[in-house]
Amino acid sequence: MGVKYPHMLPAEVRRWDAFIEEHGLPVGVVSYDVHLGDGVEIDPSWPAWMASMVRTLSTHRVDVVVERPDEVVIVEVKGIAGMGAVGQLLGYEALWLRDRGTDRPVRLLLVCERVEADMSSVFSYYGIEVVELGVVVG
Repeated sequence: MGVKYPHMLPAEVRRWDAFIEEHGLPVGVVSYDVHLGDGVEIDPSWPAWMASMVRTLSTHRVDVVVERPDEVVIVEVKGIAGMGAVGQLLGYEALWLRDRGTDRPVRLLLVCERVEADMSSVFSYYGIEVVELGVVVG
């Protein structure tokens, strides 16, 4: 049996399921656990299994990417959305553009239970769309 959404923790799975239940599955090609960046430098003396593991675990991993003909949506799923989520999403956008390039705009979406005080204006400043679910019980 496969993992429902690779890389997501159980609480993140509940939040993503709640988002889908409320808003529907995003239209487009939906990918989970999307690796971006180079990760750490691989030592040529390492065995293949170790090199593969280090490469996989040291790259940055986006929770969800939705690719549509007119845009790419990078999604981060959080419990409480704070300053760290801003850095993650902006970093993912920069790495996406560097690694994958795109002729489509990149939209940043944060799915969370709640937003920390003062953060709504920060998300707005950076053009990060926020969907606040409220408490998700699971």
